[in-house]
Amino acid sequence: MTPPSHARRRPCRAFLSLAARVACAVLGAWACLASAPTPARAEPPISDAGTYRVYQNDQLIGTEEFWFFTSAESLLIRARVSELLPRPGFAPDTLQKGMQLLMSPDDRDMHTYLSQEILSGVATRRELTMLDTTYSSTREFGQRGFTDVYVRPPGRIYPVDPQVFTLYHLMVHDVQAQGVDDRGVLTLYLAGKDTTAETRVTRLGKESVKLGGRLYPADKFRVKDDWSEFLVWLSPKGQMLKLTMPSVGLRVERDPKTLLLKNAPSAVQSIGLPPPPPKVLR
Repeated sequence: MTPPSHARRRPCRAFLSLAARVACAVLGAWACLASAPTPARAEPPISDAGTYRVYQNDQLIGTEEFWFFTSAESLLIRARVSELLPRPGFAPDTLQKGMQLLMSPDDRDMHTYLSQEILSGVATRRELTMLDTTYSSTREFGQRGFTDVYVRPPGRIYPVDPQVFTLYHLMVHDVQAQGVDDRGVLTLYLAGKDTTAETRVTRLGKESVKLGGRLYPADKFRVKDDWSEFLVWLSPKGQMLKLTMPSVGLRVERDPKTLLLKNAPSAVQSIGLPPPPPKVLR
């Protein structure tokens, strides 16, 4: 694990117009995210989309919806997370999160990454912008934030963002498509301080996965670094069927209905999320 070499820090520039920032202050972070600009041109066709169910110690804690938009020019991935994160002895944390990743489709050169979460009412926004030799990493907390500029590591970079399991789908899918049994990849953890890690993705063989009472053929992989170890099952078509982290009782399973694209959740045009439900006064 090595933090990227730090070049400089600067106060966060305004990403939205002044009017949008005023709206943020009045309406909250949900409105802020929904007001973010979206591409005017038509988006690429959807190559995969679906819903993951997320379990902690066999208890359903939420879902993650995702969309892969693929064309000859770009790979655009979006995900939307809605979970109640258990806290033993306390009320669960409420997590709403949106993610968008833009890459080149062939060499997986990451261009931009954007995520915003609201965790128990506290909004956090993260953005990565990749250049040839450097990249900028922005953190915003409400109306405050800063941007760091780092030297860009060589090669493919896969972002890892807490509770966004679609990112593991992408990482393992790429190794499966290469037809290799073991591959080292560079991951970038978006934590309090951005940290790079050498991650090994290893094919463990074939093992069927049971979803909705039916067995699906799958390739089983292990994703391991100095911090964590996941097991991931992908269908022959590259769809992630299941992910587990046995050390913490985490299990993520795809809703089998959404293995058919016609049953996938409706595509979103941005990573904006619905507003939280109104408080009920008793």
